[in-house]
Parts: sequence; structure tokens; C-alpha cells
Amino acid sequence: MDEHVTPDSDFWTPTPTETVRRLLTAATAVMAERGYHGTSTQAIIRRAGLRPAELHDAQPAKAALLYTITRSGHLHLLDEVRRAVGGAMTPTESICLLIRAFTAWHARHREAARVMQYELGSLSRDEYREITALRWEFEAMLRGLLDWGVATGEFEIDDLAGTALAILSLGVDVVRWYSDGEPRKPEEIGELYAGLVIRMIGTRRPTFRQPP
Repeated sequence: MDEHVTPDSDFWTPTPTETVRRLLTAATAVMAERGYHGTSTQAIIRRAGLRPAELHDAQPAKAALLYTITRSGHLHLLDEVRRAVGGAMTPTESICLLIRAFTAWHARHREAARVMQYELGSLSRDEYREITALRWEFEAMLRGLLDWGVATGEFEIDDLAGTALAILSLGVDVVRWYSDGEPRKPEEIGELYAGLVIRMIGTRRPTFRQPP
């Protein structure tokens, strides 16, 4: 079953017009296939199914589309991860929920994820700084949870920064191999990766809340 999700109006920030939404969705698909430098404006317009007369003032600038895709993707992912972790009670539970959400999102939104993870070098300097700040929020959140687990004795970690980078890299790498033919759903991949990470950081005891 294909678990790919095409970005809708709730994905983009700010919410675009219908024409711009179609252009953004098309640009996401084409850039994911060909890369930013291999994508032409005309290819985006064709993929969007638009005619020049329909564009009016919405003639797309490829660089602006890349920025919107990248920024919207990071904001959407950050919101999903925050909501997933929000109700957690322990470090182990928090890490599991974070990894599940982070990994499943990359599989489910793999076209947008591929663009926002692999085309950063094509952003302008100021855009790159803005996106880097968003990316740091993920790492800061994860480091905080890892540090919490070490402090409580649940985790055994010698290199916290390196471990955080390795964990995030696992989730990001899903966009390289996950495809429509993959039999496992994004949530199943997230569950698998959460288990791998928990073993990697040496959790000493299960801490999920048990039903009364």
C-alpha cells in the first residue's frame, strides 16, 4: 500500500492560493526526482497541470519554491514531533515517541523530506541560516531528552552530541530508500527505529506507563 502523502493546504506556511499550492506540490515532486539544479520552471508548470494563462501573477521563481518547501517541511515536522512527545512521562517514552514521529514523517512525506534534507545548499545565505535554526530545534529537543535519560540513569551515553546526530541521521536516511513498494507502513518503520535507538542508548529498564 502506498503511504505517500501529497502536501495539502495545511502543509504550507503561509497558506497559499490554489494555484500556488499546485505549483508547490509539483515543485516538490519534480525536485525530489531530479534535484533542484535538474528542475526547470517549465517542468514545474507542466507537472502542476497549469497553462501560462492561469499563472497571472503566480509565475513561479524556482528559488522561492525551494525556500517555501524547505521551511514548510521543517515547521510541519517540528509541530508533529512536539505533539508526539508532549504527553510523555519518562525519557525512554519521550525518545520512543520522538523517533516514531520523526521517522514516520520522513517516510510519509518523503518527497518533501528529500527536498528539504538534500537541497539545503541551494538556499540563499539568509534562508540557510533560518532553516539551520529550525534544524537546531530538533537537535536541542533530542539532546535534552538524552541528557534527561542520562541524569535519571535510564541511558548510558558517552558522546551525547554524536549520539544525537546519529539518531537524527537514521530518520533522515529513510527518504533515501523508502518507496511505494515498501511493504511496511511509515508507522511500522518508526516503531522499528525507536526500538533500535533504545537499544543503542542502553536503556536499563522499560518505563512505558502500564494500564491499571
